Amino acid sequence: MYSYSKALVRETAPGSRWVEKPLADQPVVTLFNIYRDVILVVTHPTAVGPLTVNLKEVADRFSGVSSEMTVQQWLASLDGESLPATAGTPTIQSTTAKYNDAYKAGYKINLCYADGNPFSDVPDPEKDDLIMIRPETDYKLFYESCLVTMNGLVHRTDYDLNGVRVKDGGISFRKAKQNHLGIISFRELGKLEFYSITEEMLYNPHLNGKLSDAAYIKLPEAVENKIVFLVLGGYLHMVDSCYHRINDQVIKVDTARLPLLNRFYESKGMIDLSKMTDHHEKNPNNPDHVSLDDFFSEASIKGYLTMSQSFIVTLDVDNLYLKRHKLGYSHLPGRYYTGLDPHWPLSLQLGRLPEYVAIDESSLWNIAIQDNMSVRYIFETHEWQGEHSVDNSKISNNPVYYSQGHFLEIGTDKLVYA
Repeated sequence: MYSYSKALVRETAPGSRWVEKPLADQPVVTLFNIYRDVILVVTHPTAVGPLTVNLKEVADRFSGVSSEMTVQQWLASLDGESLPATAGTPTIQSTTAKYNDAYKAGYKINLCYADGNPFSDVPDPEKDDLIMIRPETDYKLFYESCLVTMNGLVHRTDYDLNGVRVKDGGISFRKAKQNHLGIISFRELGKLEFYSITEEMLYNPHLNGKLSDAAYIKLPEAVENKIVFLVLGGYLHMVDSCYHRINDQVIKVDTARLPLLNRFYESKGMIDLSKMTDHHEKNPNNPDHVSLDDFFSEASIKGYLTMSQSFIVTLDVDNLYLKRHKLGYSHLPGRYYTGLDPHWPLSLQLGRLPEYVAIDESSLWNIAIQDNMSVRYIFETHEWQGEHSVDNSKISNNPVYYSQGHFLEIGTDKLVYA
């Protein structure tokens, strides 16, 4: 007869982690209404040590079970029956993505020609990409395991024998007049794959549905048993409420939940937004003036979702979690402090991921970034959605403030048996 010892579960919500829960008195038929995965650790008189049972493998045995029968009672009822089990007790092992500054990691960064030979002898204004070069580096492995940020915004990459290309990195460099590059490595988690977003992939199935309310993206193929996350305008979205998977091939982006206007004004000096702004009527007296009808038009949203800094990423793991660790304010420009080891990416309030340098100051780390100022816009002080247009004018009282910073612990859990 099996006896209950303990249980490990994962809830159904995206990003849920393995946790230990007391399930002995839980009705067995309700388990998979609450949890996505349930692991029982049990004992048996014939076994030398504890056994682990994955209840998904025996869920068919719950049919006909009383709605009031508890886990302990169900195990006791299996007198003479055997369960598929693994010897040992599982422990939870977590692996996280790691951050590093590209220059600190030893990469040399150059402007390069986007079409053909990256070292073609063409004028610098025609070099739209960047190339990252480091001796004895497996560029294919880098491409399949890393995201690259430039000035805090994620850029698409590619690779060849010459190095890792940062798509439109040269354009972003000329736009921002700076080229801070960061690397977020998922090498210890799994393999990354990338999908461009094209206009043909975008739709809204609802009658009179608009992309500014919700954009549905149909991938060119089904993606099974992988985690899907998004980069939209250079801002990383993973395990959040702004998108979810409809099925293995369709993703719904709740564009109405995105802070598009704020991000537009934050990023317009860092990346090329012309695929979006080409559909905006220009105001010769105020280039920052935006008609809301133009901004949220189908053509404008399509442009935003199909620019080079918008794409889909898959990660070859079955679970992914995101935990935010608040950084301490130093009340100085571009500075935070923390007692945590600085090996995770840093996020600001709107989702930008600024590159940083960590300075060891005995018991604390001084985290230095280029810019951590956020803006208070006038349009945020009222219901701007009913206005005809807005611009990036700041409020007169405290127009800027220090953005709250967080380290992002991006990780996956797996069970290890001992």
